[in-house]
Amino acid sequence: MGADSIVTIKFEQLQGDAALMSFEERRVVRQRMQGSVWVREPEFLPIRVMVVTSYVTKEGTIRDEGTVEYAETSFGALAPASVVHRRYLGLEVLAENIFRYSIFRKFGADSEIKFTEVPDPPGPPK
Repeated sequence: MGADSIVTIKFEQLQGDAALMSFEERRVVRQRMQGSVWVREPEFLPIRVMVVTSYVTKEGTIRDEGTVEYAETSFGALAPASVVHRRYLGLEVLAENIFRYSIFRKFGADSEIKFTEVPDPPGPPK
């Protein structure tokens, strides 16, 4: 991908409880996932994660596809650069959501916490 050498790891859930749970028309839909993870060699940092799920309804097959693209920030941290979600009914696109992230900022926090000793309450009267 570009000048980077990548490895693609494909996955498909074959057993166990469905990994993705959604709510469709007042019912719970559980879906097994499949997809791929693209990692950059030699450190195996993810550059892209793609996930696909599908289920059958009376209208036809609903398929959701999601892709997250990762990029290194100016601070050296890995962060999502974009997310694309598409929902299909058969071959027709029902919905498309696109999110782009930029201008990552570094922030700090003051974690100095001080505790004062509280004396024990007086015992019961004698």
